[in-house]
Amino acid sequence: MKNLLRLFGIIAISVIIGISLSSCDEPGSTEGLGNEKNTHIKLTSGTVSNVITMTGETVDISFNANSTGTYYFVVRTSTSSAPSEEAILNQTSTSLNDAMGTGNITALETAFRITGLRDTSTYTVYIIAKNISSTSDLLSISNIKTTAKIKSWTVISRPSDFGSGSIGNVIFSGDKFVVYTNNKLCFSDDGITWTYKTIDFLDSGYSPRDIIYGNGKLLLLASTSYSYDYLIYYSEDGGTTWKKGNNPFNNIIGNKYITIFKYVGDRFIISTKNSANNTTSTPAEFLISTSNDGINWTCVSKDGYTVGNAPYFRDASFGNDIYVGFISTDSFTTDDWELTTGSGLITFNKKTGKFINITTSNYIRTSTDGKTWTYVGNQVSNVHDAKRLITTEEDIFLVGASNFRYIWYSYDGEKWSLHQIEALPNTSSNMEYIACGNGRAIVITSNNIAYTN
Repeated sequence: MKNLLRLFGIIAISVIIGISLSSCDEPGSTEGLGNEKNTHIKLTSGTVSNVITMTGETVDISFNANSTGTYYFVVRTSTSSAPSEEAILNQTSTSLNDAMGTGNITALETAFRITGLRDTSTYTVYIIAKNISSTSDLLSISNIKTTAKIKSWTVISRPSDFGSGSIGNVIFSGDKFVVYTNNKLCFSDDGITWTYKTIDFLDSGYSPRDIIYGNGKLLLLASTSYSYDYLIYYSEDGGTTWKKGNNPFNNIIGNKYITIFKYVGDRFIISTKNSANNTTSTPAEFLISTSNDGINWTCVSKDGYTVGNAPYFRDASFGNDIYVGFISTDSFTTDDWELTTGSGLITFNKKTGKFINITTSNYIRTSTDGKTWTYVGNQVSNVHDAKRLITTEEDIFLVGASNFRYIWYSYDGEKWSLHQIEALPNTSSNMEYIACGNGRAIVITSNNIAYTN
């Protein structure tokens, strides 16, 4: 068996690992190792062990060498082409690499740890060692299967008190989940047991359109049936009592199609698309309004656009002390925001210090300043009409309106894993919204609620 493992080409072994990128060398004695100057360095496989950490599973991989020197490794999914020896030695960065690194060989057995890999994937690790006199043959460790961080989902029927049809939104408001329907607010600590409040506090002729949470307040957006005007109601006691705030658009008349209603950084933001004063012959207007307390609003407007060509916010996020806004055109600027033309959804990952963008074409981009963006791959699919991209302290989730039981999960926003909620009874169940809080994620579909355990 030892002779089988001591290859001059590719060596494959099987191992199971989990999520999360670092490399570490294990200290040891150089006793028994050959002299670098006159020893042709060779590698053979060693041991593999799993280590459970707070953020998931990691893996310690070891190999044996007959000489001191330096090792180099690259990790790729099993469906990707193998890297060249030159690329491994030069540590050439490419989107095909999920991890890479180097270290020193100081003992007969050398170990290093790989973290930061996407879960529910199969990998191959490629290792080459080099000393003063020679370079080893390639050592390949294949069939490395990562396990799912989200172990299981429990599915229940959507309570009948929700009513039929689509819900408006689901959010986590600091201590509980909140959902609104046509005439009800629904509250739950765990996504299983719900309480309800009738929406009977809106002005006549207004209906709920969206709900968000920030700065200790719930904000409910309501509009008239033709969306000519909007009002915002707020609650400071978790949704028990509601009051009407000031008009976010300073009573500017005109058809307003809301493109963003969100809490970003330390402020609420609402913006419109193609606002025209009830007629297509009137120049269109761009409106953006912000508020720190959800009650008093500051509105900035700019008119003179032709209908259909006015700029509008597509999404926004905050990180690295920067407010980043995706806007439809570059014809609008503001000192408060780093505006860039972009599409899709945006969030900020505190762990990596990067903004994450999922474009409408399902490409993944990252940026530290909102100005310069780097494409990291086209890894997400089965996302149609993406509705929600949310970041928790540990994870990032993405769902779309027509996901058919699929949900995307990422540890860092760059490597994504696809989960399918097998327990959903209908294979064509459309994901509507996802929210995370109180140690779990919940997804609400047209007929069910799925939650993690």
